[in-house]
Order: sequence, then C-alpha cells, then structure tokens
Amino acid sequence: ATPIATWDGFQDNLLTEIAVSPDGRTLAATAQDSTIILWDATDDEGQQLLTLSGHEAAVIDIAFSPDSRRIASLSASGGVARVWNISPGGPGEVINIAGSLKQEPLFPFGFTPDGRLVTQGLRDSLIQIWDTGTGKLVDSFDGLFIPERYPGALSPDGRFLALTGQDTVSGEYNLVRIWDLAKKETVTTLQGHGPGQTGGIYLGVISVAYSPDGARLATAGADGHVIVWDTAAWEQIYRWRVDPRNSIWLGYEDFPNGLTDVAFSPDGRALAVTTDETASGEQGGGMIKIWDLDTGQEITAILDSPRRLWGVAFSPDGRQVAAVGSSGVFRLWDVARGERIASFEGRTNTGSFVLFTPDGRRLITGGETAIWDIATREALLTLPGALGAMVLSPDGRHLASLSEKGINIYTLEPAELLAIARSRVTRPLTDAECRQYLHRPVCGED
Repeated sequence: ATPIATWDGFQDNLLTEIAVSPDGRTLAATAQDSTIILWDATDDEGQQLLTLSGHEAAVIDIAFSPDSRRIASLSASGGVARVWNISPGGPGEVINIAGSLKQEPLFPFGFTPDGRLVTQGLRDSLIQIWDTGTGKLVDSFDGLFIPERYPGALSPDGRFLALTGQDTVSGEYNLVRIWDLAKKETVTTLQGHGPGQTGGIYLGVISVAYSPDGARLATAGADGHVIVWDTAAWEQIYRWRVDPRNSIWLGYEDFPNGLTDVAFSPDGRALAVTTDETASGEQGGGMIKIWDLDTGQEITAILDSPRRLWGVAFSPDGRQVAAVGSSGVFRLWDVARGERIASFEGRTNTGSFVLFTPDGRRLITGGETAIWDIATREALLTLPGALGAMVLSPDGRHLASLSEKGINIYTLEPAELLAIARSRVTRPLTDAECRQYLHRPVCGED
C-alpha cells in the first residue's frame, strides 16, 4: 500500500501517542521529547500548524475536545495534565515556533508591522519569517551570514534586515549586509570596522540598531568603534572610538576596548553604546557612552559597573538608560547627569538583553528572562526556559524570547494571561495561585 501523506517533525524521537480531531481537520502527535505537534490533516504536504511545549517529560496521552478547539495532554512526570486552547481565534497556549530544520535555536530580530516574526538560526545562515498567529513558516532564504553574537536588526517598517556575523562568501567578520526582505536581495554591504575582540570570544560587528524612523543605522564593533550610517545613501555620518582604554585580550592589547551593544533613544536624537571590561572593579568594568546625534557631541560617559555590560536600552521618555552585564549586573542611570538611579539585586547570572515596556514602568531582562517593576525593583515574573534574546511587539503586548526549543511568544497583558490560565484549568484559580502565577491579588469569579 502507498501512503496518502507523510507528516514529519519529530526528527528521531519515538512517538508516544497520535490523535485526529473530531472534525477531521487536525492531526496531533506526541513524542518522548515532551512536545506535541499539530498538523493540517487536510493537507497532503504535511503542513505543521502548532508545536505545543511546556511539559517537563514525555507526553503519554492526548485527546481532543468534542468541538476540536482544545486538546488535553498528560505527562509521564507526575501525571501532569494540561488543556490547550488551539482554536484559531482563541487565547491559546503560548505559541512555540520550532527551531530551524536542523532543530537549532532561533534568534528573534523583531516583529514586522503586520505581526510576522523574523528569525535566524544561531548556527546557520537561514533567515525565516513566521506567522505568529499560527506558528507557520511563511518564507525563508539564505542570509549569507553565520551569526556571531547579535545577528542583526530589523528596520522599523519591517522592510530591511541588517545582518552581521561571518560572511559565508568572503569569510570576513567586519561587514554588515543589508537585505530587502520582500525581494530577498542584498541592498548593500557596509564596510568600516577593523579587527578587534569582545569578551575574549567575539569578532567583527557585535551589535547593530536602526533609529526609530529608520533613517539611520548604528553599528558597534569589536574594534572599539561605533559608526552611524545614513540609510538613504549608506554613507557614514559619525564614527567614534567609544572607550579610551585598550583591550585586555591576548593579541589585542594594542587595540581599543571592544563594544558590546548599541541603542537609539526613542526620539532618535541620542545614541548609547556599551563596552567590554578592561580589569576587575568599578573602574575596570564596562562603560556606557551617550552622544547627541544632532550635534555629534558626547552627553555623558558612565563608568559604574564592576563587569562588562552586554545590553543597553533607553526608557520610553529617553531620560533614563538601563544596562545589564556579567555576574548579574543590572542598573539604571539618569542620562543627563550620568548618575545611577537604581541597582537591581538578586541575580547572579549574566544579563544579555534589556528592554523597557512601552509604559516605562517595567524592565525585561534576558539571560534568565525576567520582568521587573522599576518602582519596587522587584522581579514580577521569570519566564522558564528562556535564554535571553528577545523582542517586544510594537504594541508591547507580546514578547518573543529565545528558548532551547525555539521562539516562545508570551503575552504580557494580564487579561490575556488570565484567559489563557482559565482555558487550561478545570477549576477556578485560588487567590494564592493568582498571586503566584499571574501576579494578581485575585482572579475573580469564573
């Protein structure tokens, strides 16, 4: 007999259960890797619809609800059961976008204005574009760069992607390739950075960022220089050496201290850059330098960290800057005065990324991804399995974060969180559970 269709997705994992929805439109299967994959059963091409992740052990049983809008799953570890809302318009389980075809972690560049997510495999050059409503891969192409640390940046209008890393054509690390995503063509390749090293590991261009209006692109290099480019003519506007200190890394002692991250202020009129460390202690740690882009003049230089700084971000009003770094360093400074406003304690792991929420009341840090209340300086929520790389949707309602199994998309809206929680449990949540899991005093009657 000849198969009508073949559905793939579990690689070499042993399948543990399979089920077809009552309406005959969805095929679900589970494997020993603890995931559940849903396919379109009407599609002979084997199109994946969703990958559900969250169980800590193999899933041993699954069942659809009579209306085909929910699926229940049972884990082998402690008999943990979950109910997932899989209806197209429902709140649903947080969508997990599976890794590339090689099952490698994906780096999220950002959301396009129409809600699609652009990613790249951390160990390959494949650029992928996903529909975040369904988790479907809608397009992909070879970006010709193997990522180094921060693979690149998406333009605010979602049209262009600036890629860094090792060029697979020339083998060089000091280039930035600009892609037109619609045409899947290179617009230009930027050259301007020289040799250097950051963190004793990273080479070439370490971080890139678009200005909010997309008119400028900033590139920060391991060579210790930041360059601001005009994106219309692709010419250099400014080129600065950031840190007067030299690198501490073997073979690079005569080179400027390397850079780690770069960010524009929300109005696009200021630029912040962070650096590697040069020695132990506050005077040897990472530096933050901020420039006025209208005049090209330095606003402030902040040397107030015991270790290197890996991530930097402006507050929505542009008056504050936050940075995270090695050994749990996480601090907030006043831009105009260069003075520290707050130091967030309780972390020991390296922070790699930092974001402000649009209302300016919370900070999101990556490494071990956590959401912090700025007023109380307390961690409100820690996202399990998140590795650090992350982007916010333009409206601030959803966070896409890198995990070991792909890209997790989380809701940051309390009402949507509550709707998801209610879709998964078969009884009302207690007040204690609301405080622990949803950070609400009560969930109300259900």
